[in-house]
Amino acid sequence: VDEVESSCPLCKRRVCELTRVGAGGVVLNRRPVAARVQQKPEATEAELQALADEADETYNCVVCGTGERDECILLCDSCDRGFHTFCLEPRLDSIPDGDWYCPDCAPTVLSPEASTGDGPLFRSGRERQRAPA
Repeated sequence: VDEVESSCPLCKRRVCELTRVGAGGVVLNRRPVAARVQQKPEATEAELQALADEADETYNCVVCGTGERDECILLCDSCDRGFHTFCLEPRLDSIPDGDWYCPDCAPTVLSPEASTGDGPLFRSGRERQRAPA
């Protein structure tokens, strides 16, 4: 439950009372302004399920399917899918600095010089792709 207060759109001061003033500064009418209580709508079951599904998809490892040891999950800078460092082949000992691309995205986002034979490799299926340095 949130309390909503009325405020002046210019100075942002809280408004407790509305005053109508006539000619010569004579107060014609005063009306108190009460704070309103605003109820947030309850989320539907479908909305809650959609949020849970989105969280599962975003933070779970694509290889093993779990979100355990989330401090070891790398998120691809291209597709946002997650991979545990220890589920990758070859396995990574730590989270690399800078941008990281999963084995599926690496071939499409890496520069042509990545195919020169230098640098670490990821194995994805039958292909070998370069990892960004």
